[in-house]
Amino acid sequence: MRQSQIWLSFGVAFAAVAGIAVCFAKYNDWVTLPRERELISKYMKDPAATQFRNDRITPDGWLCGEFNSKNEYGAYTGFKRFTSHTKSGAVYVEGLSLITEDDFDRSHEEVIALLDKRIALSTRQIAARGRGEPITKYTEGERNRMAREERFEDRWKDLCVK
Repeated sequence: MRQSQIWLSFGVAFAAVAGIAVCFAKYNDWVTLPRERELISKYMKDPAATQFRNDRITPDGWLCGEFNSKNEYGAYTGFKRFTSHTKSGAVYVEGLSLITEDDFDRSHEEVIALLDKRIALSTRQIAARGRGEPITKYTEGERNRMAREERFEDRWKDLCVK
């Protein structure tokens, strides 16, 4: 009888340690990731239907990954990369760059970064003209789109590729 109680105690202790280990191992999946995903989901047409994949949290606290959301017709639009930071409220989405600002300084910084990208595009076009290459003419909307895409790529490389 005494020996069976010892084995039972060992079994209970082992189960408790295993349960605690699983909780620590899955903490990000069960607690942190859903909380971080809410920041991006709240901007979608159907937040509950937003799908996530390949998401991970960087040592700096940024959530990097891909999401797929529904458009106004109820169809999924395809996965896009994103990075977000809950503490600052910043969300960068592929093709859109920054979609939220937490304060004036952040939006000011973002405007300057986008203008720098547009200036770099113009500089590349001037250099091409100097080399005698044909110059592609872009509309204002195309210039803005290209600047946003380049800005997102810069942020993605800085925050998510290590």
